[in-house]
Amino acid sequence: MVQKRRHASQTGTHAQARRREDGAVDQNSRLIAMHRLDMVPWRPSSVVSMASSEDGSLCTCLREDGRIDMYDTQRDVLLKSYPGNSNASPSSIVTLEEDTSRGRTVRMFVGGMDGTITEIDGHTRSTRVVCDSHGGAVWNMSLKSMGEGEEETASHVIAAACDDGCVRLYSVEKDVPGVSIRTSFLPVDGRALCVAWHPKENVVVSGGTDGCLHVWNAATGREMTRITVDGLSSSGEPPCIWSILVLSDGTIVSGDSLGQVSFWDGKFGTMLAKFNPNGADVLALASSPKGDVVFSSGVDPRIYVFKRISGGDGRTEWAYLSSKQEHALDVRALCCCSNPQEDAYDHRIFSAGNDSMIISHSVDRFLKEHPRRVDVVPQRPCISVSGSEDLDIMATATANSLDIWKLQNSKDTVLSNKNDGDVCSPGKPPLHVAHMSVTSGAHITSVAVSSDARLVAFSDNNGIKCINIRDMSSQMATDGDMDASVVPILDDTSDPSTLLGIKSVTLPAGMSTMHSVVHVEFVPNSHALIVCMADGTIKMIDSVLDADSTVNTIRDIHDMRFKTWFKKDTQKSLARRECPMMDVCRVSKEGEYVAVALRNRVFIISLKTRHITTQIPSFNMKPGSVIAGIEFLQKDTLIAIVTSKSETALFDVSTGDACALPGQDPTQQELHNLELERTVLGIAASPASSKSVIVYSANALCHVDFHRPLVNEAEASTKHGRRPRDKKAKLGFERATKHRNCRVLPCEHPLLYACSVHPNNLLVVQKPWESVWRATQSAPNSLPNIPHAAWPVPCVLFWLESLHSLLYVYSGNVAHQMRQKTHPESEQPLLQRYMTTMPWYRTVLDMFTGRFLVDVYKAARD
Repeated sequence: MVQKRRHASQTGTHAQARRREDGAVDQNSRLIAMHRLDMVPWRPSSVVSMASSEDGSLCTCLREDGRIDMYDTQRDVLLKSYPGNSNASPSSIVTLEEDTSRGRTVRMFVGGMDGTITEIDGHTRSTRVVCDSHGGAVWNMSLKSMGEGEEETASHVIAAACDDGCVRLYSVEKDVPGVSIRTSFLPVDGRALCVAWHPKENVVVSGGTDGCLHVWNAATGREMTRITVDGLSSSGEPPCIWSILVLSDGTIVSGDSLGQVSFWDGKFGTMLAKFNPNGADVLALASSPKGDVVFSSGVDPRIYVFKRISGGDGRTEWAYLSSKQEHALDVRALCCCSNPQEDAYDHRIFSAGNDSMIISHSVDRFLKEHPRRVDVVPQRPCISVSGSEDLDIMATATANSLDIWKLQNSKDTVLSNKNDGDVCSPGKPPLHVAHMSVTSGAHITSVAVSSDARLVAFSDNNGIKCINIRDMSSQMATDGDMDASVVPILDDTSDPSTLLGIKSVTLPAGMSTMHSVVHVEFVPNSHALIVCMADGTIKMIDSVLDADSTVNTIRDIHDMRFKTWFKKDTQKSLARRECPMMDVCRVSKEGEYVAVALRNRVFIISLKTRHITTQIPSFNMKPGSVIAGIEFLQKDTLIAIVTSKSETALFDVSTGDACALPGQDPTQQELHNLELERTVLGIAASPASSKSVIVYSANALCHVDFHRPLVNEAEASTKHGRRPRDKKAKLGFERATKHRNCRVLPCEHPLLYACSVHPNNLLVVQKPWESVWRATQSAPNSLPNIPHAAWPVPCVLFWLESLHSLLYVYSGNVAHQMRQKTHPESEQPLLQRYMTTMPWYRTVLDMFTGRFLVDVYKAARD
């Protein structure tokens, strides 16, 4: 753990002149030490499938560990997360919206490689029912809505490509959990890998390992057309059809293992066009709402664009336009989110894959507009710190594991002889005390540590668990009734005095099996536990250590769903209807209040009366912004709020009115804009003063002192309304102005969590992306190094290959290696192959970076 000051380095006479220019520093603020920690396990899972809602406002992502994430496509905000079952090896997801006895709801069906189709209950956030596919592993699924005029009892029909080579249809009925098998088509050779419905007709198209496209009549189950895809793999086998897309005019688009994107006439089976831009497997296809633009991607992480062009004689043909790369690893899913009812709707296409990142592109301005990262820090771990004077305990939870750490020497940092920006001597690293694994298939959703560092509570999709951290140097033990295993982290150098004893705690009846828990938090200076449910209900356990303790229920937030303003907001779109009842929940430091953010409103609940005492109405925020963090200040008299788009404000807890800040017009109650470039993740009380906070995003920290005028770096550096040009200015330490309020401290690695642990210490948890990829064994592969004994050419080629390897690690482009194995024309001369299979600008770029010379050298050596 490296202890480092959070401010930029700036010393000497320049710093003194800047201090005289800005005026004296506020006496309430002081120097603090920032402790950076990168030992926390963080392994985001890759995305295997995505699905869009009918109105295009909701995008559902299925990850490899079974977790399901729902995103608002217009605001790029994570709405909900459903902990799925990782043991099922999920492969595909479909979502549908229908009116049920519980109201308008979203039903999600997940197909797995274990041969099951699972329905996820959105209300309880748990598995509703598991059905057998009757055909082995489910590789892909496609959904079709049945019309009202058709004599059908099922509202929707799911087509699934099964491992036994059959395509099966399953019926989905209203208010009936799960699916029921409807019919099974005749089996084909090999496996069925992909399936797609015709948008307008009752026709299903499938593809598999036999290298053929099969067009089926869904009503009769007969095969109407069989199309054979050209080409053979290096082993002489037919290509695998990984993805299929059927456009509104009946055109069939296929992507195979040879990197071919082929367009077929759906009626006669003739080929309309074929493209092979890279030779790598095409794993995902998507189209624009009108069907005139097609996007493809796969092992080559570039997204390729094909467009239908009309000729002068009235004929149309498909043409390759361009490509764009935003991912570092394979792209496994593409999803177009569009609203067919609105022409002015901003149609978005989402891409995701093995790098766990989700990128949003504009369909209409794909080549003219930069994409947006939807979730900068995907699957951020749950972290909680005790902050006790005697013992600092940190609990971190990722997926189905919980780790307990003991922070050492976090309060022994001496700052008396330090200047602003100095680097402190490294302290002792945190001690990894214990590792806990919950029930197989369960995912931890939240974790909390009591203020006295004696209790750790966490929730998963099976209920709430709590463990008691006993006195030091005691023997490790666990309760047999607890459905978890605690493993002490010991080695030969472990000091017995540093060990902690851990034992499970029996909770009041019904709490250990409570589903749909989204947040748990201890009341400071007590063992009372606050439990927030997905439906807005808040439960409070008076004492966790007492099995007979009273459980109080607060339903004020739950009853907000009956308000008129809430009903109007839910009618805007499906994404607004699926917004959680609690965006943010925060318990005050004195243990008197609980603040809950709900749809850009903040409600303050008194824990004594258990009712809402203050309401902060919806204020003027940027479009698409949501409340990202809440923090109580000055002994629970003030509350600071920060939004996802770097806006902050200060309000009075008793009245709910906005506080007038120094240098601000009292009649102006607009939010103050900070200079954070990415989405804000949270807010933490700053140890510098009682009226200051630390706002952190994925790549920067911002210190906000409400005692002083709030000024941005851009506003502070302007002169006569214009910002001076600085060729050396960049987002780094050079831009941080000493003693300037609201200055930004950029961070090199993604930030996961930040909090104050002692009066002069700030803990920052970060994790480099390189270590994340290394942990998951998914790092991009570079070209093999040239051995020194095989150097028949000057050393400049070795330098060029090293440069090329670094470029490959950066971009994740493994298409070259795949092309050497799968390209059908690999026996052609090297220069001819480059000129015939790659665009001219990529050939020039490869020659410029030395890639072409390295390939010539390797071909000559081999």
